[in-house]
Amino acid sequence: MPPLVVDLDGTIIKTDLLLEGVVDVCVRKPYVVFGMLAATMRQGRIGLKRFLVEHSRIAIDALPLVPATTDLIREAQTGGQAVLLVSGAHAEYVERFGKRLSVDEMAGTDDSTNLVGSAKLGWLRDRIDEFDYVGNSSVDIPLFAAARRAYLVNASPITISRVRRVKPDVQVLDRRALIPWRGLVRAMRPHQWAKNLLMFAPVIAAHLDVTSALVRHHLIGLAAFSAVASATYIVNDLIDLPYDRAHRSKHRRPIAAGVVSIPVALGGVIALFGIAAVLSSTLPRGFGEVLIVYVATSVAYSLVLKTKPLIDVLALAGLYTLRLFAGAVLAGVILSSWFLAFFVFLFVALALAKRVAELVGRDETEVAPLKGRGYVVRDISLLTSLGAACATASTLVYCLYITGPNVLALYARPEFLWAGFPPLLYWQGRMLLLAARGEIPDDPVAFALRDPTSYGVLVALAAVVLLAS
Repeated sequence: MPPLVVDLDGTIIKTDLLLEGVVDVCVRKPYVVFGMLAATMRQGRIGLKRFLVEHSRIAIDALPLVPATTDLIREAQTGGQAVLLVSGAHAEYVERFGKRLSVDEMAGTDDSTNLVGSAKLGWLRDRIDEFDYVGNSSVDIPLFAAARRAYLVNASPITISRVRRVKPDVQVLDRRALIPWRGLVRAMRPHQWAKNLLMFAPVIAAHLDVTSALVRHHLIGLAAFSAVASATYIVNDLIDLPYDRAHRSKHRRPIAAGVVSIPVALGGVIALFGIAAVLSSTLPRGFGEVLIVYVATSVAYSLVLKTKPLIDVLALAGLYTLRLFAGAVLAGVILSSWFLAFFVFLFVALALAKRVAELVGRDETEVAPLKGRGYVVRDISLLTSLGAACATASTLVYCLYITGPNVLALYARPEFLWAGFPPLLYWQGRMLLLAARGEIPDDPVAFALRDPTSYGVLVALAAVVLLAS
């Protein structure tokens, strides 16, 4: 019986080891990027693949697999058919996967041959006369054409069409969209756009008259900020690939799960930044400057700051606060010290609740920091205490503000504002309590958007403001 020859990149795994390695090097060892470029210029892809093997740290065992391929391999092995793993990936990676899948023989790119396309077919012809082939790329059309039986997995419509021209009877076991729109939208995290409604807070606090120009500017600003935020979420997911794949829930994120490829993700980032730039060009200059600061802070957070205990919490609070500044620029108002103090304490409390939620449920004996973070499980009590202190501080700032002279200029019946004290303190305390109990899955804001009690508190606060006005 002819052997079953299987490709690796995009066939056994949903991703590409070359791209995974480039991203890993750029994120974790940016100081060797010029060396990577030099290796590529000297030896092309052979040099690049060797360089990446030496300098990248890809978590091979965590890479998402293509079920259709692994099922086909098991079926072949059960039926006594030999399985060969032959790939353009570097031989070191191929060997590791070959051992994991218990294949009969394996080969990959070495220091002399980039084992793809015709080179791969030549390698096979030197050893066997007939074979079945499993792949996903049009690069291997010569192999599909020469195979006794051909199988396409994880293939795009364009690849399927091209392969069928040379192999009409190819079996398509698994398809993928050219652009996985659903996965890309999920990677953009549209549910997080609700955070950008904070841009309207300065308008509400300043009791500004609602004009068509004000509404137009804020709606355009909301769209621009949402585009930038989504772009930075995708960048964060690319940076966090190894950590997300090892996480209890984040391994389902589209990029980590292989639903969205690295090239598609990068294309999405470029498109979103382009949309934000076009929209921002119609708004006051200061808004674009706030967006630039937001992007810089977000990337710094993803690369470095998130691993620094407590600094990461301040960075998260800063990202929330920048939304307030963006709204203030659009409204043409200056944020008061009371306003900023209240929201900064509130944002720090929420960021601490997020860290608590990430730690709860883990082994209490763990002494190593959470992957990609700077905390250990025994930090929960301290983080919870700090969160409670910040929640109390934000409520105290609220109380001091409503007893000050400035409130008389904005509210006809400021004594009604005291009714906002209980729901404010209750909501923040409840979020911390639920986080400590493990009832919040990692992100308090995402939880609040699905929480009826949070909406009840919001309605109560809105009613208080209306009564006071």
